[in-house]
Amino acid sequence: MTIGTHTVTACALRDKNNAPIVSTGGDFSNCQVTLSDSFSKATGTLSLDYEVAHGVLLYAASRYGYRAGGFNLRATAPLTYKPFQPETVTDLELGTKADWSVGDWQMRSNIAVYHQWYDDIQRTVGVSSAGGVPGSAVQNAAKAKVFGVEVQQTIAPTRDLSLQLNYAYTDPKYDNWTEVGSDAINPTAPVAQQVFPIVDLSNTPFHFTPKHSASGTVTYTVPLSDAGESLSFSASAAYRSGVWINALQTSAAIARIPASIIPFVRQEGYTTIDLNAGWNSIRGSGLDFLAYMKNATNKEYAVGGIQLYESSYTAVSRVGLLTRAFGEPRTYGAQLRYRF
Repeated sequence: MTIGTHTVTACALRDKNNAPIVSTGGDFSNCQVTLSDSFSKATGTLSLDYEVAHGVLLYAASRYGYRAGGFNLRATAPLTYKPFQPETVTDLELGTKADWSVGDWQMRSNIAVYHQWYDDIQRTVGVSSAGGVPGSAVQNAAKAKVFGVEVQQTIAPTRDLSLQLNYAYTDPKYDNWTEVGSDAINPTAPVAQQVFPIVDLSNTPFHFTPKHSASGTVTYTVPLSDAGESLSFSASAAYRSGVWINALQTSAAIARIPASIIPFVRQEGYTTIDLNAGWNSIRGSGLDFLAYMKNATNKEYAVGGIQLYESSYTAVSRVGLLTRAFGEPRTYGAQLRYRF
């Protein structure tokens, strides 16, 4: 791949010897660096199922997953030209899927317990380019383990009424995340003269990962004819516990920022509600109509952002960038679908 970055008047890149690339006269044809690498791995799944009784299944599964490596598209100097490597995950999952009943009430229970071994995790970290301009780069963040439990329960007192409950517990922890710090790096010095301090970030929280999440959906269907025509009504509530919403904050960065900045990098737990009403197989045809309202309570919540707080600072001043991106507000609409 080829990287090219420039301002209105100057090339923003350094060559592979860390010397500035000079472009003159508005001609930026030489303002580019070509990088190449290749990545490949075999992946697979091994599973064992055992049917204890009719409608009751026990299973064990192990999977090996892989995400390819790549290059930092914001790279401007040799320190950030180095490609990040693939990340891999190996997991072991034990679970059960069961259909059962209590009187006339039909039940379905799905339970899974898993453990993941997560290696060479790709994480975005804050860096400073030549001149102290804040930026970011993708690096491999060593290893982590993830323990989780997922439970799904469906309760159907009648054929027309059902309640679905979901709960997930996720506990990820880094085993060993060490990173080359930027505090002692001189971005204009030759690479051979750089000092690379090692920073331990193993107590950094996983971003975008709630420890607890739960949801519930109640659905009621009113049959209108033997041709499959029906009215359906549903209401859903979904909860997520607090999450770190910024991929750039580390344990060290969190320790430095004041309490007033925390809301920009962390979203506290919140609940959203969705409502739906549908008319299915209208007059026995293949036409369906759906009216919906998402986030019915108009809950305000952040889903991401950028934190480059203290990306450049002195004893008397700090320069940085803080932003938040919010989830959708109350949204409503209607859909028509025709089935051929």
